[in-house]
Amino acid sequence: MLKDTLPLRSMVSARIRSEMMMMEKIISLVGCPCHPLKNEEEASDFLNKVLASMEGGYTVAINAEKILAYEKSPSLRSVIDGAILKSPDGFGAVLAARWLHNENIAKINLPEAALKLANARGLKLFVLGATEESNAQAVETIRGRYPRIEICGRCNGYFNDVDEVKVLLRTAMPDLVLVGMGSPRQEMLAARLRHDFPKILFVGCGGALDILAGKTKRAPAFMVAHGLEWLYRLVKEPRRLKRQIILPLFILRVWSERLKLIRDRR
Repeated sequence: MLKDTLPLRSMVSARIRSEMMMMEKIISLVGCPCHPLKNEEEASDFLNKVLASMEGGYTVAINAEKILAYEKSPSLRSVIDGAILKSPDGFGAVLAARWLHNENIAKINLPEAALKLANARGLKLFVLGATEESNAQAVETIRGRYPRIEICGRCNGYFNDVDEVKVLLRTAMPDLVLVGMGSPRQEMLAARLRHDFPKILFVGCGGALDILAGKTKRAPAFMVAHGLEWLYRLVKEPRRLKRQIILPLFILRVWSERLKLIRDRR
């Protein structure tokens, strides 16, 4: 019986890998790789295939900060390169894709896509990050909105040692982990945990836990659709001004790259 089963498993695994090859198209945003996702459905389909393959991995949200840091930070570059999904996140990635590749990609709400998928599949979820209060409230919100998800554990983002998290994950053995530690810290952590938990899918969720907890509000749909979420967050959190200063530098860098491409095509 075992001899009959192994070839079948091999065939299924090969089919899944073949389907996942569809996501191998990657565009370069000033050197930084990014999957040119058009909508949430494409991201969800890919995550679904990853979960079906039981091969795990972690995602990275590609924004202006990461694009500019990609060339300068070997550690961050390694983390981005190792991600199974490099998801566009924010005005910078969308603008760069349009100017450099004539690609109309979308800012993907990956945490929401992952939660919808987890609910549809009845997956085991571990919630990691944010303050204790936000983490606990986010878990309660998830339970209410996504009743088929089995929340098998949680941990706030103020642990003393990563080994504490590893112990919790070994006990919970989730299918999916939402990591809300702020970027790029959450991606760095996910890359470390990936080595010890190769079958788990880690999805970075930034400030999504605070939103789920009701501590912060997401920008209005109009502003999100028109790439103005960064402005909404800046008005709400003036302390973000230092981070947003890179946007003009980023636009100049992308425009310079665009002019170079135009010259090369002549």
